[in-house]
Amino acid sequence: MTRRLLPALISALLMLAFTPWNAQAQNVTDTDFYQEGDKVAVTFHLDRNANIYLYVSTDGGDTFKGPLKNVTGDAGENVTAGRCRILWDPIAEYGGITGDNICFQIKAYPGKDSRRKYASSSSSKSSKSFKRNKFVRFGMGIGLGGLMIEDEDKSVLTFSVPMEISLGRVDQRLNFAVGETFSFMKNTVQFTTVGIFRLRAFELMYIGVGGGLNINVYTSPEGFLGQYLDVDTDNVSDLIDTHEMMFDSLISGAVIAEAGLTLDSFDLALNYKYDFMNIPEYTLKGTVSVTLKYYF
Repeated sequence: MTRRLLPALISALLMLAFTPWNAQAQNVTDTDFYQEGDKVAVTFHLDRNANIYLYVSTDGGDTFKGPLKNVTGDAGENVTAGRCRILWDPIAEYGGITGDNICFQIKAYPGKDSRRKYASSSSSKSSKSFKRNKFVRFGMGIGLGGLMIEDEDKSVLTFSVPMEISLGRVDQRLNFAVGETFSFMKNTVQFTTVGIFRLRAFELMYIGVGGGLNINVYTSPEGFLGQYLDVDTDNVSDLIDTHEMMFDSLISGAVIAEAGLTLDSFDLALNYKYDFMNIPEYTLKGTVSVTLKYYF
């Protein structure tokens, strides 16, 4: 057995075993299993009170190890009949497991534990794949949007390349990300560094809020306002005034709000970013964009 964390993709088999009790079969039925973070959850229905023990195999069921000790929930002595759930920690038990043919076995005994007399009367198998979600992920993508100026009739098209490091697993309720976005506008390249807190509202959906800092690099004196400024390029005074106005907006703060969908390794998000730029005579109403990111 390789001692490491659960692999990115594990094919697992859940094997169920039953034992006689008062001349009737004591049944474990309606089974399912799935991954919760670094742990494995096993659910099943028990038709009457029993002692329950969980075993694991890494060779397809030829040999089993157990009963497993690092378990919580409906395991051990005198488990009540009904819908049951066991949560196993493979990292605490073995330092992690890996393989393509991992099996679990549930053994049910009458109230008085008599494992030496145990005999399997029947068994069933099911297969399922699951992933171990990474805690640290790197994502990058593309985005398209518009910087709104004064009214809806005035806007500047933006193309962006977002990159970020996300801290927190996909199935966690709250995550945090630090990112850098390169935005390309008319006569302007904008570098935005932000920190974002994300709250997962549903299984696939999340919302996020954060803030950061913008740095603008202008390729012409009028920057991204070039199409709206009436600048006489032959008038030195006009050029100086324009340069000073845009210079005041080289560095600015920003706040961000977003709502998105997570689909496997992809994120599709609608973003709103408000920039605290000091540009007299012009009111910036923020940037609305759609981004698509892939996480490695």
